[in-house]
Amino acid sequence: MTARKSAEGVKPELIKNIAAYVATGILGAAVTYGITAFNRLPSRALTILPAGIHILEGPTISCDDTQFIVARVNSYVDQDVKVPPCDVLLSKTQADDLVDGLQAAREYYKSERIQFFQQAKSRLAAIAKNPPQPDQKLKEATLAAIGDLQFISAHAPTDLNGASLLQWSQARVELVLTDVSAEFDRIKSILAGLKGESAQPAKHTEFYFVATNASDVEFYISTGCAMRRDDTSVPIVLEKVDRDDILSGALVYIPVLPGRGKLMKYTPRDENQTVALLSPKSRIYLVCTLANGGTIRTKEFDPTAFIAKERTYATN
Repeated sequence: MTARKSAEGVKPELIKNIAAYVATGILGAAVTYGITAFNRLPSRALTILPAGIHILEGPTISCDDTQFIVARVNSYVDQDVKVPPCDVLLSKTQADDLVDGLQAAREYYKSERIQFFQQAKSRLAAIAKNPPQPDQKLKEATLAAIGDLQFISAHAPTDLNGASLLQWSQARVELVLTDVSAEFDRIKSILAGLKGESAQPAKHTEFYFVATNASDVEFYISTGCAMRRDDTSVPIVLEKVDRDDILSGALVYIPVLPGRGKLMKYTPRDENQTVALLSPKSRIYLVCTLANGGTIRTKEFDPTAFIAKERTYATN
């Protein structure tokens, strides 16, 4: 009788203990799930820190100037001048190569074009000052004076009398010399721009950030973000993650996988807007949208501490 009562008393205690263990397990699982879910929040797991602002300053060459080189300069020089893309910031290598080609072309113009026309001009002036007689000798002297000018001498109107032929030759030489001198001066002007001696420099700004994902899930961040300062917002585009180029025109979001930080390179859509953004004493920050509709932003930072400038002008 006593043993039976004792057994009946144990059952409720066992049930209570089992229920307590189950409740503790459920609570622990819920807490663990809550902590995991909390750690997976972008605001908790995803951090973006500024890493650098690279400002390139250097020369450009206009499309008119590249067409001039192709159509006019390369028609005469022995070795064609290699022409880079027009209306874009040139790299140091591109600027140096173009300067080498144009300097060689300039020397060619001086020795093979301008010099011969100047010599012919001087000879014709001497003949005009003291024209030989009779008329046939004047014609012969005039043709000899322009003999080094292959195209002009080949098209000289020999049916004219001596005085008219001399007049025609002087006008023709003067016209061509003016054109050649203008081309020579244009080459000098292009060279000056490539060396930073004239014209407003072109600029290209690159913003670098490091994105770190401390969770065990991936996040999707927009390829189009914005740099902001007070009421100023400058759209920027993701160009590269680590060493991989990003096709921002085709991709709206890219994944940021769990693990170490990723170096992300952004460039502005409109370079002119960065002037106000990077002015002294400014505080700027990056804002990007996430695929879930949320946003992620960096803390405000002073850009001057991150700016590194590089000049790409030719030095040769």
